[in-house]
Amino acid sequence: MRAECLVCESTSVNADRLARARRSDLGRDSDLIDVALAALIDREEQRRKLAALEHSPYQADDDLRLDDPRADCDHESRMTMESPPT
Repeated sequence: MRAECLVCESTSVNADRLARARRSDLGRDSDLIDVALAALIDREEQRRKLAALEHSPYQADDDLRLDDPRADCDHESRMTMESPPT
């Protein structure tokens, strides 16, 4: 059974890039595709994170602001590391 790509517009591969990757001995074609897909996914996740930060920067959220003197980043870690009161 042939897997159908419902999202892809094209299933072609840039022949020059594939040949260059093969000459570089970067692994089997399936390994190359896996690495390429992982890189694309990572790039898209990074793009989305940056877009989210641009839309809602940390500085706009009082609970996330690092420059707020009321924020005590170590408070929670000290609470978990200390022994409970007796």
